[in-house]
Amino acid sequence: MSETVLNELLGGMSDKYDKRPGHLVNDFMAAVANAVEKRDKKIDVVESKLDVRNLKDEELDLYITQNSDKTRHLATYASVIVIIVGNCNFVKGDIAETSSGIQFEFVESIDVVDTAETTLKAVIPGSSGNVRANTITQLPVTVQGLTSINNPLDAQGGYDKEEDQHYLERFLESEQVEETQGNKAQHKSWAKSIQGVGDAKVFPLQNAESVTTENSVLTVIVDSNILPASVELINTVQEIINPLSENGHGSGLAPLGCYAYIKSADALNLNITFVGVLAQGAINESVKTSVSLKIKEYLKDVYKNNKTISFAKMGVAILAADGLEDYTNLMINGSTENILVPDKSVAVLESVVIS
Repeated sequence: MSETVLNELLGGMSDKYDKRPGHLVNDFMAAVANAVEKRDKKIDVVESKLDVRNLKDEELDLYITQNSDKTRHLATYASVIVIIVGNCNFVKGDIAETSSGIQFEFVESIDVVDTAETTLKAVIPGSSGNVRANTITQLPVTVQGLTSINNPLDAQGGYDKEEDQHYLERFLESEQVEETQGNKAQHKSWAKSIQGVGDAKVFPLQNAESVTTENSVLTVIVDSNILPASVELINTVQEIINPLSENGHGSGLAPLGCYAYIKSADALNLNITFVGVLAQGAINESVKTSVSLKIKEYLKDVYKNNKTISFAKMGVAILAADGLEDYTNLMINGSTENILVPDKSVAVLESVVIS
């Protein structure tokens, strides 16, 4: 119960009543104060929802869809082509998997005579399905006549459900900056509205080779994990904004006469090494995984907010990892200097070595 509310209620009553604790008036007003406090808390909650930045999940979806043409990007399923060797058959829905248990299902039935290729789709949507080449090599059950199964290329197209922060960011950008007549803000909004695009940077009067060209716009994109975009994603965005088969014809979102080009941010690979002091019972590989996650979070912030990888802030990110108590001899690409990320590049964690 709020003592402030109780004192206000008692202060509004005549002093001819005995308002001391334990007496009727005080007990009565205490009950009223308790009810008022509960009501005030509900009012505070409702008032907080007047600011879209305080909304989450379904409430955020409802607000944005009612006040704009934007919708949240939902999770998608990764897909991949596999090569099967043997004499056997599979039916739609059969499962193949990686050694770590990431499962893919056959999208169609197939009879294999000596060798065949077919497409598999991840069972669970999201980026976890974007496995590397040569990793889908197992089946959960024995299949008679099967010699081998393998994916020669990486699985692609698996994107996580858009997080509240990114969805809100897209909405606020459209509210705070006028998007009209193919200006920079609109080109950025077009790109970010497409499933799988995590961010975009727009460079006016540049073509796909970054050469100054009139009536051209270059948009550099990264995927939803703030990593270089796949060829498939680049082509999808290009077709929606300005199909190159009809370059400048206004066949996409870009206006007539605008030569809009889409390319991926270049990868600036980072190799991190340091001597780690692990917590008691911590396992090197588990610590390495946690360190990698913390570094990737920091690199996302670098891409969105500035261009420099701070050596000091990298150390802070590493220390935030689970199971790591301290470190020495930190090196980023063999250096202890800050690293400037070029305009059209994105920093990518290539390796972490803890000794």
